Amino acid sequence: LYYAVWCLLRGANLISVRIGMMMNYLFCCLAAYGTLRVFVSPAVAFLASLFFLGFHLGWTYNHLGAIPFLLGSLFFLWKFFTTRSVRWCYFGTLALVGMALVKITAGVFSLVAYLLSLCSYNLIASRKNFFAFLHVKHYLFLSLMFGGLVLGSYSLWYFGIPWSWVDQCVGASPQYRSGLVSLLTNFKRLVAIFLDLSPYHLLIFETVVLAYLGLQCKKLSWDEKTSRWGALVSLFLFGLVHSTEYLFIGMVTYRLSFWWLPLLFLGAGLCAEWGKTLFARRLQVVLGLGWFLLILWPPFLNLKTALTWQIPERYVNLPHGQVYMGGELPDVETVIQGSRFIHSHTQTHERILAIPFDSVYCFLSGRRHATREGSFFRHLLISQEREDAIIRKLEEGSVPYIILSNRYRSTEPWIGFFGKTHCRKLARYIFKHYKAIKTLGGPWTPYKWTDAHGIKILKKK
Repeated sequence: LYYAVWCLLRGANLISVRIGMMMNYLFCCLAAYGTLRVFVSPAVAFLASLFFLGFHLGWTYNHLGAIPFLLGSLFFLWKFFTTRSVRWCYFGTLALVGMALVKITAGVFSLVAYLLSLCSYNLIASRKNFFAFLHVKHYLFLSLMFGGLVLGSYSLWYFGIPWSWVDQCVGASPQYRSGLVSLLTNFKRLVAIFLDLSPYHLLIFETVVLAYLGLQCKKLSWDEKTSRWGALVSLFLFGLVHSTEYLFIGMVTYRLSFWWLPLLFLGAGLCAEWGKTLFARRLQVVLGLGWFLLILWPPFLNLKTALTWQIPERYVNLPHGQVYMGGELPDVETVIQGSRFIHSHTQTHERILAIPFDSVYCFLSGRRHATREGSFFRHLLISQEREDAIIRKLEEGSVPYIILSNRYRSTEPWIGFFGKTHCRKLARYIFKHYKAIKTLGGPWTPYKWTDAHGIKILKKK
């Protein structure tokens, strides 16, 4: 939705997508500022919220929309800690419903962390009872409200769609996790990440120590102390619960740092507020100014790099492009030349097939994808029936070209070798009835994550 609005206003092009993403970052900044204001001063909340403009969270563009809901749920949770008014718990659950509508697993994991945070706060504040300030019936009502709204919404969206199609999207069946790295291996890696004494981790440790010392020096009532400790515990629980997705998938960038960074930004704001009491007023101003300049440094470097990209070779002169493209120049040239070829050699009613995961060529060329499958990875377990349906679509003659990227034979375990580990019948049909007429980029050895991008354009014989 947050991208569709801008595509409607400005047309379906990459500029609209980037505007939608930046608006999402703005929402993250505002949500972080409001959440931190529950406990910290305006100046510190402002500085911490700026982190969202200085760090790139857009690894998965669709999941980025869940972050404002995540921050919103923490705002309502912290309001409950400070007021003990039950209505904030229900508002927070509604925020989690919104998060689940963006990414259902993230919403479910966050609900677990949300309820655990409520339990831990009640235990800390009362020193003996998990349900001291929130009756057990409310835990039940919150869970039922979340489940009813989420399941009701998804039932409307998926009504009439076969379960096998839905299962491909959510990966609920164990078969979609076969072949991945084991839970024990991923857990060992996770422990190693946290035990790595890098300067980054040492800085976090030092900040937490300063925050603890500053909090001990402040003259706070018992309720004020418990609400603040409850906030820190909630950040830890949310991060811990979201680490479970990493344990199943094993991808640090997409599944661990993506969900941990927003929580670290909030934690940095809390620690800065409590740690500043250890320093004199003038030193606080100096440190705040240094923090501000440090936050602005990454965006400055990004802008400096982006200015060097404004050269003719990087300009995507297509109706759905109209931007200068970053990245390695050979990869950029491959994408632009391949998209131009498809755009100029096909009619608007014709479709193309991109294998294994290259829908950017559909978007830039303005041609629709031939099938509902946007990717052809091994772990998706595309059925024999779907292969037959795709082959029938190709036989109709409305798919004159196929984009085959060098990632179709990948060393990444969840992608596999197209035609060997999966989609054998479809691959045999393609290689028999289509021939390569153009090769761009490379290499064409089994793909590794660090390899350059390359495509072959196949034309129907």
